[in-house]
Amino acid sequence: MKKNVVIDFSRINDYTGFGEVARRYYAELCRVDAPDLHFIAIVPPDYTGVRSENIDYLTTGNELQDLQRLGLSADLWHTTDQRQHLSPRKSGAKRLLTIHDINFIGEKTGIHRLKRILKMKLKIMRSDYISVISQYVKDDISTHIGFGNKGVSIVYNGVPDIESSPREQPAFVKDPSAKFFFTIGQVIPKKNFKTLLPLMDVFPDHHLYICGETPGSYADDIREQIATRYADRVFLTGQIEHSEKYWLYAHCAAFLFPSKLEGFGLPIVEAMRFRCNIIASQLTSIPEIAQDYISYWADFTPEHMISVLQKALDIPQETLQRRHEEMYRYSQRFNYATYTAQYLDLYRRI
Repeated sequence: MKKNVVIDFSRINDYTGFGEVARRYYAELCRVDAPDLHFIAIVPPDYTGVRSENIDYLTTGNELQDLQRLGLSADLWHTTDQRQHLSPRKSGAKRLLTIHDINFIGEKTGIHRLKRILKMKLKIMRSDYISVISQYVKDDISTHIGFGNKGVSIVYNGVPDIESSPREQPAFVKDPSAKFFFTIGQVIPKKNFKTLLPLMDVFPDHHLYICGETPGSYADDIREQIATRYADRVFLTGQIEHSEKYWLYAHCAAFLFPSKLEGFGLPIVEAMRFRCNIIASQLTSIPEIAQDYISYWADFTPEHMISVLQKALDIPQETLQRRHEEMYRYSQRFNYATYTAQYLDLYRRI
């Protein structure tokens, strides 16, 4: 008898790391051959993507009604990121919870931090098994919240073979021959993109493209600084297409990632696939994922950041090429075939 596994893809439309992982994992499940498992995907009401004949579908917010309509019961319910709700108690399913990070430990203070800790602790207590996306996340939870007696597995995120995907020069790149730095992510305080602006005073022949959602005052402040000091050299582009992102990875002089809080650091592995010269923060999960294949900022003072960037740009080309080939081979361990196989194993064991 097949085991019915409900997998929550409610965030599949999000243009964030959560959404990217959801889309890639869903695509793998549409292809996978697992005769002992039956997958039931939760998708948002406005989902218009591919639907597989081998997968049943529930709509976010109507999961139990849809299960009843399909005449199905759930044996296991996979909550694929910590922001989603656990399975309804009425479902009777065992619960697998994936935690990508507890960044609120560094972002919140006082009662707000305590509330988030208690909320996460309750989710862990109500789950049957926990998966995390890095050793760093596991250690962070152990330190600040604890797992109790729950089993825990590390399942690293994957990256597909994006280096062979179509590339398109973005319209905001007016001069493709101009050297440029590139970074990507939500333009919010934890991504720390503001620290990149002083670097542009020392590299006047380079442009800087900061790509990603610009949801609040932090992005507005960067926009103001650009207007007063870096017009025509620093660009806050907003969201970009995958083909544009791949073009930027492939052509940048360096990929810069000063993030202060990461559970995994998906853009780092993407940049590795394009053999980028990468300079990143040495905080949280980044050294675990990137190892010794990239250059690191130990602090965010302009002097230090400029010095590290200059040294990275001065690495002899032969040395850099050798390191980048090793880096590329290393990055291939982060793939969705492995990711999916590990989750199928968990689905069978829980």
